[in-house]
Amino acid sequence: GQEDTCAFNYKYGSNQIHGRLGRYEVAIGPYTVTGIVGLIEGRESNFEAPFADGIIGLSYNGNIACSPSCVTPPLDMIIAKYNLKDQFAMLLRNTDGVFNIGGMDPAYFTGNMLYSTVTQTTFYTIDFLGMTVGTTPSIPIDIHNPINSFVDSGTSYLLLPTSMFNQLTATFQEKYSNVEGVSGIGVFSRYCLIAANNDQRGTALAAYIAENYPTITIYISGVAVTIPPLSYLIPVATTSSRVSYCLAIDSFDQDFIVLGDTFMRGLYILFDRENHRLGFAQGTGNLGTTVAPSAETASQGHLLMFP
Repeated sequence: GQEDTCAFNYKYGSNQIHGRLGRYEVAIGPYTVTGIVGLIEGRESNFEAPFADGIIGLSYNGNIACSPSCVTPPLDMIIAKYNLKDQFAMLLRNTDGVFNIGGMDPAYFTGNMLYSTVTQTTFYTIDFLGMTVGTTPSIPIDIHNPINSFVDSGTSYLLLPTSMFNQLTATFQEKYSNVEGVSGIGVFSRYCLIAANNDQRGTALAAYIAENYPTITIYISGVAVTIPPLSYLIPVATTSSRVSYCLAIDSFDQDFIVLGDTFMRGLYILFDRENHRLGFAQGTGNLGTTVAPSAETASQGHLLMFP
């Protein structure tokens, strides 16, 4: 590759990286372009280094591609070079995943694709309407005052404003106080469930979580996504030889919601930039995440609170 003298810096949340730009060949599946990439020369100590060789940005072209030097992201170069639809799709699973450029592949999802309108194109912003724990409203559903949320595969967790996270915690502790890890010092206090000595692989613990923890349903414009317990309580490596399951939902001091990997896992999602919408379907792999039209869910009695 050829290095450049142009600088870049990028801030995500409170973390920041900086470096120089370089021109390298970028290949994604069968597609190859010579694109501009950022060569990281420095980062804040709390910026988590990826396990992969790098990170590819997938935002709408031009929105965050100037930092300060403006470049065309490799994905946009591929779409232009190969005359593809301005769409891509992905499916995150526990041990593998799928990434399609130029449209969707029906081989990786079941049922119908349900759509939610993108309301802002800085990120993939859609209207968040509310949340239930089991069938109990936790964040009241308000179709007239939606909250900005954006779908982001680069965020590992589901991030909620602090007040909403507290509402979620209160609902769990009120309705599921008898479930291990819910009340007192537990998963909502950033502690983890640890497998017993005779269950080092965590098989029995995973079965307990699946049977006793409730589903969480997130309502976005036009779509209801139900997340199973083993998608929001996930195995985490620890210094112990035993498996630990930790909560993949966290709070932050913002007024929007980040629908990260906790939300995306098990979903086949179409990022349709041509029509400014996101499509959601149940992905292959049997992870337990389900998708339904929000109007259909309302008729079944789950949308319990309207203004």
